[in-house]
Amino acid sequence: MNAAPPPVSDVRTVPDFQERMTLFKSMFESGKMSHTMYEVNVARALEGEEPRLAQLRTAHEAGRIPRAVYETNVRRLLREHEVG
Repeated sequence: MNAAPPPVSDVRTVPDFQERMTLFKSMFESGKMSHTMYEVNVARALEGEEPRLAQLRTAHEAGRIPRAVYETNVRRLLREHEVG
């Protein structure tokens, strides 16, 4: 027999987009996260809103674009979204 699922109040939910952005910003500002890691985390979180970020990451991971080109374009897109 299967065990009963945990009560809904015990299930951890994924933070929404704005909560994640607030967390990343506070960690960066308090020195718990480097600027590079801040950009990486924000870019990953924004992939759902900005498909070009996902395309850039895929191209970089596949070796189609060098890291410098990837980073330059990610930073440009983050500036377009007023992040970074």
